[in-house]
Amino acid sequence: MKPAELLKLIESGLRPEGRADLLSVRMRSEGVDYAFSKGFTDKVISRISEGVVVVNRQLDFARSLNSIFYRVAFAGVAAIIILLISIFISEGSLSLNSLVGISHDLDEGLIGLLTVN
Repeated sequence: MKPAELLKLIESGLRPEGRADLLSVRMRSEGVDYAFSKGFTDKVISRISEGVVVVNRQLDFARSLNSIFYRVAFAGVAAIIILLISIFISEGSLSLNSLVGISHDLDEGLIGLLTVN
């Protein structure tokens, strides 16, 4: 039986109006046998179980990476908050100049230098 004919036969068996039991009878009458070798089921189950182990390892890695990310992110946010509080205490405000590190006196001096006064 040619592969195209076999494909048409299988497709006809999968249709709602087709009957699967007639499909197997017709395939056997055409000389197509779909018997599997010994140990096929065990091989398939072992391959599936190997894939499950890999997926579990990937999930464990993602979980550990996720927990590490949260720890680093919380530490970073805490450091930023401490830095903002220290800038506010030393400069008295959280303006752009105080965040950049330009004091009020330096700001006036820069404006004077740029306008050549």
